[in-house]
Amino acid sequence: MTPDILFNVIIKNRSAVVNSRDVAKVFHKRHMNILQNIDRLKKDWSNLTGLKSEPSKTLNPKLSPVDLETLNNVSKLKFDDCFIPSSYITKDGRTVRSFDMNRDGFTLEPSSTCPKSFTSIPL
Repeated sequence: MTPDILFNVIIKNRSAVVNSRDVAKVFHKRHMNILQNIDRLKKDWSNLTGLKSEPSKTLNPKLSPVDLETLNNVSKLKFDDCFIPSSYITKDGRTVRSFDMNRDGFTLEPSSTCPKSFTSIPL
């Protein structure tokens, strides 16, 4: 039997978000690696969300109309809406950065469990 996965979901700016530290803990990853993934995602954001004016010609022709609609919605996302900068204080008093992720940010966060090809697909 699989144990339940629990996140501390909070409401921030009228949106449900989860912190990157909680994501790291639940998926047994180092928080530093999650932050590196988010940094990489920020760097590649325009490539990741950049669709041409006619997505059906630039993407896999086997995608359904529902998939194309989803990708069109993703192309309108802004990084700062998906990943809200945050911070926390460690036991030794250091301030460390983190991110609050909304549903879209959580979905797009490329963890090491996802294949590399996932992040190379233009959304």
